[in-house]
Amino acid sequence: MIDALGWPPGTAVAVAEASGLIVVTADPGGATRVTAQRHIRIPAVVRAWCGLVSGSWALLVADPDHGRLVIYPPPALDALINRVAAAAFGGDPS
Repeated sequence: MIDALGWPPGTAVAVAEASGLIVVTADPGGATRVTAQRHIRIPAVVRAWCGLVSGSWALLVADPDHGRLVIYPPPALDALINRVAAAAFGGDPS
């Protein structure tokens, strides 16, 4: 995914929370950098805001057209699935 975004190792990135998602964008002033292994370290405070704990699974989506990586942590995936199921099968999405 990092290659699809065109972020070589050393690229500075900004990591932010948006409506329960984690959004990563290339930003020369960003506090985090793409590692040599093409990893991005998500700050603990952002992980806590989004309910992403050690060992959690998450959905990562590269969005090259907008130059961002979007991470869907478990609470965001649960909410999304509930809304889709409610629309498909009727009823309360909770």
